Amino acid sequence: MRNSISSVLRMWPFGVLQSEIFVNAFLSYVGYPRLVNVAPLGGRDDGRDLQSLDGILRVACYFPIKEYRPYEDIKRKYLSDLNKAERAKAQKFSFVTGQVLQLAEKETLLGLSYTRQTEIFGCSDILNIVSAPGAAHLRAELGFPEVNESHDHAFFTSLYSIVSFKNLIYLFEESLPPRIFPMGFFEIFDTLAIFDRTAQPELLTEEMHSAYRNWTSRVYDFSHHLLDLENFEAIFNNRTLVMKKVSQEEYKIISAVMNETFNALWQETNSFVTTISRSLRIAIR
Repeated sequence: MRNSISSVLRMWPFGVLQSEIFVNAFLSYVGYPRLVNVAPLGGRDDGRDLQSLDGILRVACYFPIKEYRPYEDIKRKYLSDLNKAERAKAQKFSFVTGQVLQLAEKETLLGLSYTRQTEIFGCSDILNIVSAPGAAHLRAELGFPEVNESHDHAFFTSLYSIVSFKNLIYLFEESLPPRIFPMGFFEIFDTLAIFDRTAQPELLTEEMHSAYRNWTSRVYDFSHHLLDLENFEAIFNNRTLVMKKVSQEEYKIISAVMNETFNALWQETNSFVTTISRSLRIAIR
Protein backbone atom coordinates (compact mmCIF):
# COMPACT_ATOMS: atom_id res chain seq x y z
CA MET A 1 0.00 0.00 0.00
CA ARG A 2 2.89 2.38 0.72
CA ASN A 3 3.92 2.32 -2.93
CA SER A 4 0.36 3.10 -4.01
CA ILE A 5 0.07 5.98 -1.55
CA SER A 6 3.42 7.33 -2.71
CA SER A 7 2.21 7.26 -6.33
CA VAL A 8 -0.94 9.20 -5.43
CA LEU A 9 1.08 11.84 -3.59
CA ARG A 10 3.64 12.28 -6.37
CA MET A 11 1.16 12.20 -9.26
CA TRP A 12 -1.81 13.86 -7.53
CA PRO A 13 -4.95 12.66 -9.39
CA PHE A 14 -7.49 14.86 -7.59
CA GLY A 15 -8.32 18.54 -7.83
CA VAL A 16 -6.54 21.54 -6.35
CA LEU A 17 -9.11 22.10 -3.62
CA GLN A 18 -9.02 18.46 -2.59
CA SER A 19 -5.28 18.78 -1.99
CA GLU A 20 -6.07 21.62 0.40
CA ILE A 21 -8.65 19.48 2.21
CA PHE A 22 -6.10 16.67 2.53
CA VAL A 23 -3.40 19.02 3.82
CA ASN A 24 -5.82 20.49 6.35
CA ALA A 25 -6.69 17.02 7.66
CA PHE A 26 -3.03 15.93 7.57
CA LEU A 27 -1.77 18.91 9.56
CA SER A 28 -4.64 18.60 12.03
CA TYR A 29 -3.55 14.99 12.62
CA VAL A 30 0.04 16.01 13.41
CA GLY A 31 -1.10 18.67 15.87
CA TYR A 32 -1.53 21.88 13.89
CA PRO A 33 -4.23 24.38 14.92
CA ARG A 34 -7.38 24.89 12.86
CA LEU A 35 -6.57 26.30 9.42
CA VAL A 36 -8.70 28.38 7.08
CA ASN A 37 -8.34 29.36 3.44
CA VAL A 38 -6.56 32.68 3.04
CA ALA A 39 -8.37 33.74 -0.13
CA PRO A 40 -11.11 31.33 -1.26
CA LEU A 41 -12.14 33.80 -3.96
CA GLY A 42 -8.61 34.34 -5.19
CA GLY A 43 -8.41 31.91 -8.09
CA ARG A 44 -6.02 29.09 -8.92
CA ASP A 45 -2.52 28.96 -7.49
CA ASP A 46 -1.39 25.32 -7.91
CA GLY A 47 -2.58 24.78 -4.37
CA ARG A 48 -4.15 27.47 -2.22
CA ASP A 49 -2.72 28.91 0.94
CA LEU A 50 -4.03 28.14 4.41
CA GLN A 51 -3.45 30.02 7.62
CA SER A 52 -4.21 29.75 11.32
CA LEU A 53 -7.11 31.78 12.66
CA ASP A 54 -4.74 34.29 14.25
CA GLY A 55 -2.68 34.65 11.05
CA ILE A 56 0.56 33.69 12.79
CA LEU A 57 0.99 30.53 10.70
CA ARG A 58 0.82 30.40 6.90
CA VAL A 59 0.72 27.05 5.07
CA ALA A 60 1.38 26.49 1.35
CA CYS A 61 0.19 23.37 -0.52
CA TYR A 62 1.91 22.15 -3.68
CA PHE A 63 0.33 19.15 -5.41
CA PRO A 64 0.72 19.46 -9.21
CA ILE A 65 -2.06 17.55 -10.96
CA LYS A 66 -0.70 14.31 -12.46
CA GLU A 67 2.76 15.79 -12.84
CA TYR A 68 6.19 15.05 -11.44
CA ARG A 69 8.15 18.26 -10.96
CA PRO A 70 11.95 18.63 -10.64
CA TYR A 71 13.58 20.20 -7.60
CA GLU A 72 14.04 23.58 -9.29
CA ASP A 73 10.26 23.86 -9.85
CA ILE A 74 9.58 22.92 -6.23
CA LYS A 75 12.13 25.48 -5.06
CA ARG A 76 10.56 28.19 -7.23
CA LYS A 77 7.09 27.47 -5.82
CA TYR A 78 8.45 27.33 -2.27
CA LEU A 79 10.14 30.73 -2.59
CA SER A 80 7.03 32.25 -4.12
CA ASP A 81 4.84 31.04 -1.24
CA LEU A 82 7.49 31.96 1.29
CA ASN A 83 7.52 35.50 -0.07
CA LYS A 84 3.72 35.70 0.25
CA ALA A 85 3.94 34.53 3.86
CA GLU A 86 6.60 37.12 4.64
CA ARG A 87 4.52 39.90 3.08
CA ALA A 88 1.58 38.73 5.21
CA LYS A 89 3.87 39.03 8.28
CA ALA A 90 3.34 35.38 9.22
CA GLN A 91 5.65 34.30 12.04
CA LYS A 92 5.53 30.61 11.03
CA PHE A 93 5.56 28.99 7.61
CA SER A 94 4.89 25.41 6.49
CA PHE A 95 5.21 23.96 2.99
CA VAL A 96 3.46 20.67 2.16
CA THR A 97 4.05 18.89 -1.14
CA GLY A 98 3.49 15.42 -2.53
CA GLN A 99 6.67 15.79 -4.59
CA VAL A 100 9.88 14.03 -3.58
CA LEU A 101 12.44 16.06 -1.63
CA GLN A 102 15.81 14.73 -0.53
CA LEU A 103 17.02 15.62 2.96
CA ALA A 104 19.73 17.92 1.59
CA GLU A 105 17.17 19.69 -0.59
CA LYS A 106 14.86 20.24 2.37
CA GLU A 107 17.73 21.65 4.42
CA THR A 108 18.61 24.02 1.57
CA LEU A 109 15.03 25.28 1.40
CA LEU A 110 14.83 25.69 5.16
CA GLY A 111 18.00 27.77 5.02
CA LEU A 112 16.31 30.19 2.60
CA SER A 113 13.41 30.97 4.93
CA TYR A 114 13.01 34.31 6.68
CA THR A 115 11.79 32.56 9.85
CA ARG A 116 13.29 29.75 11.89
CA GLN A 117 9.78 28.47 12.52
CA THR A 118 9.57 26.84 9.10
CA GLU A 119 8.53 23.25 8.44
CA ILE A 120 8.56 21.28 5.19
CA PHE A 121 6.68 18.05 4.49
CA GLY A 122 7.66 16.17 1.34
CA CYS A 123 6.40 12.88 -0.07
CA SER A 124 8.40 10.67 2.34
CA ASP A 125 7.35 12.69 5.39
CA ILE A 126 3.67 12.46 4.45
CA LEU A 127 3.98 8.76 3.61
CA ASN A 128 5.49 7.89 6.99
CA ILE A 129 2.69 9.69 8.84
CA VAL A 130 -0.30 8.46 6.80
CA SER A 131 0.97 4.86 7.06
CA ALA A 132 0.50 4.89 10.85
CA PRO A 133 -2.35 2.70 12.22
CA GLY A 134 -4.24 5.74 13.55
CA ALA A 135 -4.17 7.60 10.23
CA ALA A 136 -6.83 5.58 8.42
CA HIS A 137 -8.83 8.74 7.66
CA LEU A 138 -5.83 10.22 5.84
CA ARG A 139 -5.42 7.06 3.81
CA ALA A 140 -9.11 7.26 2.98
CA GLU A 141 -8.61 10.82 1.69
CA LEU A 142 -5.99 9.38 -0.67
CA GLY A 143 -8.36 6.69 -1.97
CA PHE A 144 -7.62 3.83 0.44
CA PRO A 145 -10.66 3.67 2.76
CA GLU A 146 -11.21 1.30 5.67
CA VAL A 147 -14.57 0.04 6.87
CA ASN A 148 -16.38 1.44 9.93
CA GLU A 149 -19.92 0.36 10.71
CA SER A 150 -21.18 3.10 13.08
CA HIS A 151 -24.48 4.90 12.41
CA ASP A 152 -22.60 8.16 11.81
CA HIS A 153 -20.41 6.35 9.32
CA ALA A 154 -23.41 4.89 7.47
CA PHE A 155 -25.12 8.31 7.37
CA PHE A 156 -22.19 10.17 5.85
CA THR A 157 -21.28 7.32 3.53
CA SER A 158 -24.83 7.63 2.19
CA LEU A 159 -24.55 11.42 1.97
CA TYR A 160 -21.31 11.18 -0.01
CA SER A 161 -22.85 8.61 -2.37
CA ILE A 162 -25.80 10.93 -3.12
CA VAL A 163 -24.26 14.41 -3.01
CA SER A 164 -21.10 14.68 -5.11
CA PHE A 165 -18.61 16.61 -3.02
CA LYS A 166 -15.98 16.31 -5.73
CA ASN A 167 -18.42 18.05 -8.05
CA LEU A 168 -19.15 20.64 -5.37
CA ILE A 169 -15.43 21.39 -5.09
CA TYR A 170 -15.26 21.69 -8.89
CA LEU A 171 -18.17 24.16 -8.79
CA PHE A 172 -16.33 26.28 -6.22
CA GLU A 173 -13.32 26.40 -8.54
CA GLU A 174 -15.40 27.32 -11.58
CA SER A 175 -17.37 30.08 -9.88
CA LEU A 176 -16.58 33.74 -10.47
CA PRO A 177 -18.25 35.42 -7.50
CA PRO A 178 -20.13 37.59 -7.11
CA ARG A 179 -21.47 37.55 -10.70
CA ILE A 180 -21.19 34.09 -12.27
CA PHE A 181 -21.88 30.63 -10.86
CA PRO A 182 -22.22 27.23 -12.60
CA MET A 183 -25.71 25.79 -12.99
CA GLY A 184 -24.33 22.60 -11.47
CA PHE A 185 -25.20 24.04 -8.06
CA PHE A 186 -28.85 23.18 -8.93
CA GLU A 187 -28.00 19.47 -8.74
CA ILE A 188 -26.21 19.85 -5.40
CA PHE A 189 -29.13 21.74 -3.90
CA ASP A 190 -31.75 19.32 -5.24
CA THR A 191 -29.99 16.11 -4.22
CA LEU A 192 -29.25 17.48 -0.75
CA ALA A 193 -32.91 18.47 -0.29
CA ILE A 194 -34.01 14.95 -1.21
CA PHE A 195 -31.42 13.37 1.12
CA ASP A 196 -32.28 15.74 3.97
CA ARG A 197 -35.98 14.83 3.92
CA THR A 198 -35.35 11.14 4.69
CA ALA A 199 -31.89 10.95 6.27
CA GLN A 200 -32.91 11.45 9.94
CA PRO A 201 -29.87 13.51 10.98
CA GLU A 202 -31.34 13.78 14.49
CA LEU A 203 -30.03 10.23 15.09
CA LEU A 204 -26.43 11.39 14.64
CA THR A 205 -24.11 11.94 17.56
CA GLU A 206 -24.07 15.51 18.86
CA GLU A 207 -20.78 16.46 17.18
CA MET A 208 -21.73 15.08 13.78
CA HIS A 209 -25.29 16.44 13.95
CA SER A 210 -23.91 19.90 14.66
CA ALA A 211 -21.40 19.62 11.80
CA TYR A 212 -24.11 18.49 9.39
CA ARG A 213 -26.59 21.20 10.36
CA ASN A 214 -23.95 23.94 10.23
CA TRP A 215 -23.02 22.87 6.70
CA THR A 216 -26.58 22.48 5.41
CA SER A 217 -27.44 25.89 6.87
CA ARG A 218 -24.69 27.43 4.74
CA VAL A 219 -25.86 25.50 1.69
CA TYR A 220 -29.45 26.65 2.03
CA ASP A 221 -28.40 30.24 2.72
CA PHE A 222 -26.29 30.35 -0.45
CA SER A 223 -29.05 28.61 -2.42
CA HIS A 224 -31.60 31.16 -1.23
CA HIS A 225 -29.54 34.13 -2.40
CA LEU A 226 -28.51 32.47 -5.66
CA LEU A 227 -31.90 31.12 -6.74
CA ASP A 228 -34.82 32.44 -4.72
CA LEU A 229 -34.37 36.20 -4.96
CA GLU A 230 -34.36 36.30 -8.79
CA ASN A 231 -31.13 38.28 -8.97
CA PHE A 232 -29.57 35.77 -11.39
CA GLU A 233 -30.61 34.51 -14.81
CA ALA A 234 -29.76 31.17 -16.41
CA ILE A 235 -27.50 31.21 -19.49
CA PHE A 236 -28.09 27.77 -20.97
CA ASN A 237 -25.45 27.79 -23.72
CA ASN A 238 -22.65 27.73 -21.12
CA ARG A 239 -24.72 26.45 -18.17
CA THR A 240 -24.13 29.39 -15.86
CA LEU A 241 -26.15 31.64 -13.59
CA VAL A 242 -25.26 35.29 -14.23
CA MET A 243 -26.25 38.29 -12.15
CA LYS A 244 -28.90 40.41 -13.85
CA LYS A 245 -28.23 44.02 -14.79
CA VAL A 246 -29.07 46.20 -11.79
CA SER A 247 -28.26 49.67 -10.54
CA GLN A 248 -24.81 50.34 -9.10
CA GLU A 249 -26.24 50.53 -5.58
CA GLU A 250 -28.10 47.24 -5.98
CA TYR A 251 -24.98 45.65 -7.44
CA LYS A 252 -22.96 46.58 -4.36
CA ILE A 253 -25.58 45.08 -2.04
CA ILE A 254 -26.01 41.86 -4.03
CA SER A 255 -22.25 41.47 -4.50
CA ALA A 256 -21.56 41.81 -0.79
CA VAL A 257 -24.16 39.18 0.08
CA MET A 258 -23.05 36.73 -2.64
CA ASN A 259 -19.39 37.04 -1.67
CA GLU A 260 -20.29 36.50 1.97
CA THR A 261 -22.55 33.48 1.43
CA PHE A 262 -20.23 31.87 -1.14
CA ASN A 263 -17.20 32.36 1.10
CA ALA A 264 -19.11 31.03 4.13
CA LEU A 265 -20.24 27.93 2.23
CA TRP A 266 -16.74 27.16 1.00
CA GLN A 267 -15.22 27.60 4.46
CA GLU A 268 -17.94 25.49 6.09
CA THR A 269 -17.58 22.78 3.41
CA ASN A 270 -13.85 22.66 4.07
CA SER A 271 -14.46 22.37 7.83
CA PHE A 272 -17.26 19.83 7.30
CA VAL A 273 -15.31 17.37 5.17
CA THR A 274 -12.28 17.75 7.45
CA THR A 275 -14.44 16.83 10.47
CA ILE A 276 -15.87 13.79 8.66
CA SER A 277 -12.41 12.73 7.54
CA ARG A 278 -10.93 13.12 11.02
CA SER A 279 -13.80 11.63 13.03
CA LEU A 280 -15.18 8.94 10.71
CA ARG A 281 -12.26 8.21 8.37
CA ILE A 282 -14.42 8.79 5.28
CA ALA A 283 -12.96 10.37 2.15
CA ILE A 284 -15.00 12.54 -0.20
CA ARG A 285 -16.27 11.01 -3.42
